[in-house]
Amino acid sequence: GSKMALFIETDASCSIKNVKLVNSYFETSGGRGVASFVSGGGGKLTKLYSDAIFSHKGEYCGGIASKITKQATFDQCWFDGKIDLTEGYAGGIVDLVSGGRVAMNHCLFSGEIDQKYSFSRARAGGIAGCVMRPSTVIISDSLACGKLSVDTKVDAGSLFGISDSGTNFTITNSYVSRGTYDLLVGAQGGNY
Repeated sequence: GSKMALFIETDASCSIKNVKLVNSYFETSGGRGVASFVSGGGGKLTKLYSDAIFSHKGEYCGGIASKITKQATFDQCWFDGKIDLTEGYAGGIVDLVSGGRVAMNHCLFSGEIDQKYSFSRARAGGIAGCVMRPSTVIISDSLACGKLSVDTKVDAGSLFGISDSGTNFTITNSYVSRGTYDLLVGAQGGNY
């Protein structure tokens, strides 16, 4: 399947800012990277808001971005929509971070993720579904207060569904709601 977002395979030097995606509905299948703004790559993402509803029969879906593989900065990004996913990875801000340095400042997940289990790699997180090595994630002044509804076999957490060994995290002045999910990280590896 193909990627779907406003921007595809962005370079780490790109800048996207001051965009609201309001009252949108995406019904997709087979896609491997569905999100509101960016699918694949990285860049500087500033003041982005989405309340989109995703009904996705595919592997990757992120509220703001999907499949971040390059250096990226998320600043004042807010996802207040809903992700209904049948496979793979789901994240309130991003579904998958795979390599590079990712910074998140003043980000908010207040939406919903409904992740159903269909095979062994099902992950869901309020901030990110999966963080793979080698990645460095720095989160500051952010909040995950949305709702995760997942099957029991899904690795899920208010912050991350899963983090690999060989990943590094620095988290400051950031919070989760007691009602988001009962674990901060579903399957935890890496240095926190």
